[in-house]
Amino acid sequence: MNSRFSICLVGKELELGCQYHNLSSPGGTGGRGGPGGISGGAGGLGQGPMVNFGGGVQTLNNSMHIMNQGPGLEEILYKWLGSPPTTQDKQHELRNLHHEATGCWLQDNIGFMKWKTTPGALWIKGISTDGTHMISSTVIEGILGPQSAVAFFYFDFRNERQHLNLMLRSIVWQLSRWSHPPYSALNHLYKTLGDGTIQPQLFHLQEVLENLLSELGQTWIVIDGLDECNKPDWKHLIKFIHSLCQPSRDKLHLLFTSQPLEEFKNPFKDVTFIELGSAVSNSDIRSFI
Repeated sequence: MNSRFSICLVGKELELGCQYHNLSSPGGTGGRGGPGGISGGAGGLGQGPMVNFGGGVQTLNNSMHIMNQGPGLEEILYKWLGSPPTTQDKQHELRNLHHEATGCWLQDNIGFMKWKTTPGALWIKGISTDGTHMISSTVIEGILGPQSAVAFFYFDFRNERQHLNLMLRSIVWQLSRWSHPPYSALNHLYKTLGDGTIQPQLFHLQEVLENLLSELGQTWIVIDGLDECNKPDWKHLIKFIHSLCQPSRDKLHLLFTSQPLEEFKNPFKDVTFIELGSAVSNSDIRSFI
């Protein structure tokens, strides 16, 4: 008879047709016959369980987590998030302009050296946005590695990268590949929200980020140019950054940059900071030219 097996794959059911006969198979070999006479004794009972191949649709319980292993999962989740930019292009652009002396002074800064080795938050503020961009690119270049859980984002007021929602999607996406198995926390949200039929809200993304930060080991996040974020988002942005600065974050290294604006001073008054003087900023800018 003809039947079908179903496999649940990223919220969709894949049915595989197959042909088999309705039959039962004994689980084991019969026991030894009884004493000889005209005929041997009755065979003993089989020792294994009876396996019944009859019936209709068989549901496969996928213990190998197919949904987290399929080659198409990454693409599906990425599109569902709206294909968030990782701002790698900005990092490459800045890195290609680096002079060998760019940001060298930062490597000797006590606050920065502590941040690299000890979880906590560091705020780099400076009047020159070019100067903070250069510092961010230097920091990112120094912490990137094949075994490092790193995520970064460059705000840019000139395009769509000025939105908080986009930043959070990008950070979550970058860190999700480090979960075990990759993208598992994000995939759980995908299934929860109607198998991708519902777009995640800000609080959904924050919940995924919280799960990732709890699961992962040492994690580095760099967010450049808070002042370039869309101003209507500032209230939520400040609240979000402040939540990441809490002492209980014992595995997170957070670095963010901005101009020293009044809106940021009070919320981040307890955060260790490095203030870029004009001489330092101009020196790094000249290194680009």
